[in-house]
Amino acid sequence: MAQNVITTKRTRIGELVFALYILGTSVLLGIFGDFRNIFPNIDLFLELVFWSAFFFAPLALGITVLLGTLVNDTSISSFVIGVIAGVTLFVVSFCIYWFVNPPAGDGLVVAHLISYAFGVALSLIIGLKYTIRRVFPSEATSEPVTRE
Repeated sequence: MAQNVITTKRTRIGELVFALYILGTSVLLGIFGDFRNIFPNIDLFLELVFWSAFFFAPLALGITVLLGTLVNDTSISSFVIGVIAGVTLFVVSFCIYWFVNPPAGDGLVVAHLISYAFGVALSLIIGLKYTIRRVFPSEATSEPVTRE
């Protein structure tokens, strides 16, 4: 029998890791503000943090939440969170395209901020979901069964 690669536990861990990474970077950006004044010659690190926190982490969070919705239970709340994750995935994908291929005129490209805002919103929803599940555990099954 082949071992399942996608399990409930792995998707939940993935959701939490990406959500905490996005929220953690927002806290660090709020605390430190401008990293260039603190650390000299940090441009490569800042580009890595920029691309990962503003684009790749919200994209990965949307994918893992959608995957978790498919693997986990099929309640109304998971459906709503899955729809929000799908919208986030679409918006972040569009923002990556918009950032890489900016419009032809002069203007301010804020695709990274839109992408990050959707990532932070989804991270807060995921954090709220796990907080509610921890405070008010389901009496029927505490851990959904993984589909094979």
